[in-house]
Amino acid sequence: MEDAKDKIRKYIMPLSELVLKARMNYEIWWELIGQNRKKNLPILNNNKYFWSSTIAAHYDSLVISLFKLYDKDDKSYNLRKVKNIALQNNYLSKKDGLSLNSEFEKAVVIWEKIRIIRHNQTAHKSAKLDLKKTYKQADIIYDQFKELIDISINIIKLIYGNTHNCDIIFSVSALHDIQNVLDKLKQ
Repeated sequence: MEDAKDKIRKYIMPLSELVLKARMNYEIWWELIGQNRKKNLPILNNNKYFWSSTIAAHYDSLVISLFKLYDKDDKSYNLRKVKNIALQNNYLSKKDGLSLNSEFEKAVVIWEKIRIIRHNQTAHKSAKLDLKKTYKQADIIYDQFKELIDISINIIKLIYGNTHNCDIIFSVSALHDIQNVLDKLKQ
């Protein structure tokens, strides 16, 4: 029979992959639409249909990945379930339990905003709300995508560190790759 620590390990691994996927999609999306957009505009305009599709794909994947991390569905892997297992089995000290709950509260506030975007623009297309109105309803800013990724990494590290006495390293990044691609296209 699977014990609680085994269950946490079983859940944490796909959730770690999901948060890495979200982070890499965020890095690519933000490099293309964020503060470096003006610098990259000549390249983006050369193949505008390709780049607009690329930007949309990374954005959609980012939103869906972040949604899945905190999905309320009991049949899916999600951080809600892992948090509950860790707390119910007293795997965290009182201090770490309070820290976990605090991080989780911050995450859920942002996740609710992501849920609005997912339900109205990404997984479904609202007939009533366009993207601008969806963002207004969600009351989200771009920095909150990154904030939710960082909080999620902290939650995973906190739970896994306390239950398995080791750390998970989140060192994979796509930022250098997208910058290399854009630099090569400038030549």
